Amino acid sequence: MEKLIFMVFSVFVSHTRLLGGRSESAVLSWAVPVFVAFWGLLQAAYFVGYGWKISWLGAVEILVLGFLAGGFLGTEIEKRLGFSVFSWTGFVVGPA
Repeated sequence: MEKLIFMVFSVFVSHTRLLGGRSESAVLSWAVPVFVAFWGLLQAAYFVGYGWKISWLGAVEILVLGFLAGGFLGTEIEKRLGFSVFSWTGFVVGPA
């Protein structure tokens, strides 16, 4: 179950980082990179904790699945929903 949750989280975070480069708002131009950096640190802490307590091989598996989900699944969802809808959803869902 945690692998599925992390894959969904990776999809949203990977596409939210793209929002910062396209933003015309001064607030978003600094807020998006700060949030993405925080989410990246959260992901790294999750990997280390998962590897330390459960399995390092499982942590690598989650990392690979997260990259694949963020790339392939995220791109497909973005095509269907549109760039801004998907990125804004990720910006809101990420902290949740």
